[in-house]
Amino acid sequence: MGKYIKNQKGITITEILIVLAVIGIAGAIIMPSFGIVHRHRLKNISSQLSMDIQKVRFFAQTHFNTKDEKGGYKYKIIFENEENIDGEIYYKNYQIEPEDIFKNTNSIGDDIVKIRPVVKYEDGDKLIKEIQFDNRGRIQIVLAEDGTIIDFSELIIEGEHQKEKINIMLQADDKFKKEVTVNALTGKIFIID
Repeated sequence: MGKYIKNQKGITITEILIVLAVIGIAGAIIMPSFGIVHRHRLKNISSQLSMDIQKVRFFAQTHFNTKDEKGGYKYKIIFENEENIDGEIYYKNYQIEPEDIFKNTNSIGDDIVKIRPVVKYEDGDKLIKEIQFDNRGRIQIVLAEDGTIIDFSELIIEGEHQKEKINIMLQADDKFKKEVTVNALTGKIFIID
């Protein structure tokens, strides 16, 4: 009769298959959830951005709002931390100013969601660096490329109606996108999937 070996070392093929099956099932559950996280983060930041625009606009209307020496208003949203993605500039986050009024508001954004605020022109989109609000809640913007200040109320009077909206594109990866559209005169905000 054969002797049984009591101290076998190693693993069987059945044990390997069981471990691989468990890893496969766990991977199938976890991997789709990354898309859910990105969509959820995109939804949160687009909602937060629209609320912050309304909050800053409200404060500009109800508090003493002055212009600085460059012609800019005190109440504004500043987009920060540029990143080039496929030849287009996106921002990683934004800051609300003045900091002394909005003390509990840190820089909003992350590495998942990229932000691209633009105004449409005949020759293409112009990237926005700042969105500012006057004491009547009207918007003026500062362009990123040269720091030009554009007052929307003056453009509308001149009949340039195609520039009355600001489009803020939000993107997580290449798959998930949202757009926050702001009417420069009325301040109405729309979030579009």
